[in-house]
Amino acid sequence: MRNYSISSAQCPKTWPELVGLLVDEAAKLIDAEMPNLHIEFIHPPWAITQDFCSSRVRILVDRFNRVGMPPSIG
Repeated sequence: MRNYSISSAQCPKTWPELVGLLVDEAAKLIDAEMPNLHIEFIHPPWAITQDFCSSRVRILVDRFNRVGMPPSIG
């Protein structure tokens, strides 16, 4: 398992490989890699603010409770 700090240049900004997974599985994988991130679940219609927060990752949930878009830090 990789060990990241939020300021690390190697830190992933998005997780495209999680698209299609159940949101709980995706959240566990992100938390295992980067436990300091706050995970937010965004349900349709995916209305989100444009502010950036380096300690937050948003998981966009589709109607089947799966990851609909690559989760990203911000």
